[in-house]
Amino acid sequence: MDACDALDGWADLLISGFGQERWPVDVRTDLAVLLEQLPDVLKAIAARESAEIYLYEQGVDRLLTLGPKGAGYSVHCRSGTDWRPLPAVEEVAGAQLEGMLVAVRNEFLKALERMAPALRLHPWIVGWQEACGRGA
Repeated sequence: MDACDALDGWADLLISGFGQERWPVDVRTDLAVLLEQLPDVLKAIAARESAEIYLYEQGVDRLLTLGPKGAGYSVHCRSGTDWRPLPAVEEVAGAQLEGMLVAVRNEFLKALERMAPALRLHPWIVGWQEACGRGA
């Protein structure tokens, strides 16, 4: 949370899809929620296993269920609010999905290095990076 607070106002989080060009997410809260789940999701994708990303803050309340399908993934979006995904399921190539998630990791670390270098070296951040692996 401290790292995302440090980036608030200096970085942007863009999530789109399922019929919505730009989801109502922010760096301060939603990025922190995404980052806490990222190591497990990256490990699952690398192993071609199912995974979930749950964005539960600020009334976004969306659950993305990622399931292997052929060479890619089927991503199902379930909303816990009045907003409804259309379509509710999207297909994405496995390499593209992994690339998007690795980009989140990499861009977060780059931004942290620029905006809060002391936090970038914090043992929790270093441990999180190691848990995320090297990726694509």
